[in-house]
Amino acid sequence: MQQFSQQWGKHYFPAHSANIIKKGGIQVPKNLKEETMKIIILGCGRVGATLAQMMDQAGHKVTVIDYSNDSFHRLDQHFTGKTLIGDGIDEDVLKRAEIEQADVFVAVTNGDNRNIMSSQIAKHIFQVRKVLCRIYDPTRTEIYQRLGLDVICPTLVGAQMFKEAIEEGLVQRVSGGLTPPR
Repeated sequence: MQQFSQQWGKHYFPAHSANIIKKGGIQVPKNLKEETMKIIILGCGRVGATLAQMMDQAGHKVTVIDYSNDSFHRLDQHFTGKTLIGDGIDEDVLKRAEIEQADVFVAVTNGDNRNIMSSQIAKHIFQVRKVLCRIYDPTRTEIYQRLGLDVICPTLVGAQMFKEAIEEGLVQRVSGGLTPPR
C-alpha cells in the first residue's frame, strides 16, 4: 500500500505520520493548516462529518449543508462551524452558506447525481476555486473528470487499496513465509 499512499498521500491520504497532527482523536494533515479557508461541505454523513471536524480543528471556516437536521448529530460537540439545512443544488441555499466567499466546495452526499450537479453549480456558476466531488460509479468518474471536475471515487480508491494489500501479501508470502502484511 506504500505506492498508493505515495500517489494519493499528498492530497487525500497522508502517507507519513510526520505529516499529521492529532487533535481530539482526529488526524489533521499539517499542510491543511497553512492558510484559513472557507469550506462548504455538502452532506453530513460519516465522510462529510469527519471531514468537517478535521477542517474545523485545523482552523478553517466550515459550513456543512444537509437536507436532514438529524445528520448534524454526527458532528462532535467541539465543532465550531456552521450547519445549514437545505438542498445543495438550490442556489439560494448555497448563497446562505456564503458560497460566493468559499475557497473550497466538497460534495459528499450519498447520491452521485446530487454531488455532480452541486459541484457543477459551485464550479461554473459561483466560480469556487477548488471543487471536489465524490462519485461512486467508476464509469461516471471518468466522464466527469474529462469534463473538468475533481472527482474522488471511493469505489476505485477502495479497490486499489485492496488490490495493493493483496499483492503486498503475495510478495511477503513468496519472500518470507506466510506472515501476514502489517
